[in-house]
Amino acid sequence: MSQRKRQMATTKKSDSGASLKRWLRLSVFIVGLGAVTVSVFMFSQPVFNWLKSKAVNNQVAGSAVKNSELTDSELTDSESSNTVKSWKVAFQNAPDFVTAESLERYIKAEIDDSFFTLDVAEVSEVILTYPWVKQVKARKVWPHTLMLDVEEHQPWLNLNNEKLISKEGIVFQADNVTQFEQLPLLTGNYGKISDLLSMYHFFSEQMPENEFRITELSVSPHNGWTMQLENGIALFLGKKELSDRLERFLTVVESVNQQQKQRLAYIDMRYQSGVAVGWKNKKQEQVAQH
Repeated sequence: MSQRKRQMATTKKSDSGASLKRWLRLSVFIVGLGAVTVSVFMFSQPVFNWLKSKAVNNQVAGSAVKNSELTDSELTDSESSNTVKSWKVAFQNAPDFVTAESLERYIKAEIDDSFFTLDVAEVSEVILTYPWVKQVKARKVWPHTLMLDVEEHQPWLNLNNEKLISKEGIVFQADNVTQFEQLPLLTGNYGKISDLLSMYHFFSEQMPENEFRITELSVSPHNGWTMQLENGIALFLGKKELSDRLERFLTVVESVNQQQKQRLAYIDMRYQSGVAVGWKNKKQEQVAQH
């Protein structure tokens, strides 16, 4: 074999060895890369699962906190509502006509505060609009009592069987007017209430006490002033010369004895110079000249 052929054969063997080494290195690299990839995957899977579990736990915890907050809010509203309903009214001195239950309902219909936020000044203003209340002092007694010192209107007159009039001349509405039938009754077409009260004062001062007490006073455009007395006598005074007619009435009453007085049904003073007298249980009218 020539020198040249031996060199070519040597070169081919060298190239084949180099090529084989490259393939071997490449194979080793590929195998190593695969091993690394598998290792990374196998390592990252637990980490991924842990992170996923952590995220789920955080979401559940967040939902629980939110639900807890909603529950606390609902409980707060419920407690607030119960607190509003829980406070009660009590009296320092028991009134004659107002009950704690009725006044408590009246206040709570106007004020929806809890006992903690209840404003005593506001409560007092509301209570003063209650029909029977003239004056009030309010204070809070812990833990849940609204203590009241109430001064009531004292009923004096019955107005048309619909309202009552106090001794100070205050007209007020009362649910139980029918319980005060013993009060003098004022009826009819009157103007100002102050004028009506003035006339009642005027007539009452002129009348003798006891059996001549006025039990009903009425006024109308046609008949003028008419009154019913305690002894059952109806007195017709008319619309004019009221003082003179009252004097004549008293003169007539003094001129009859007790037995005759008990038989009197009415006395009509609406005559220019006399009176008409009606008797009970008899269709009889006597006109006397004075």
